[in-house]
Amino acid sequence: MTIGQRIRKRRESLGLKQVVVAMIAGCSLKTIWDVENEKVMPRIDMAQRIAWALETTVGYLLGETEGN
Repeated sequence: MTIGQRIRKRRESLGLKQVVVAMIAGCSLKTIWDVENEKVMPRIDMAQRIAWALETTVGYLLGETEGN
């Protein structure tokens, strides 16, 4: 599973819309859309902010751990 797929899966499991994740992470809706759709790979600082918004870890988003 890719980072974008993990972000989408986690976001949907929390019942969050992309715009909400973007607001919590302090980025644009386009950034979340681009990452989820594999258009860009987030920098580590953005991955950390997205993970925080999704109440998970960067390790999970990168596929290093299975737990969310």
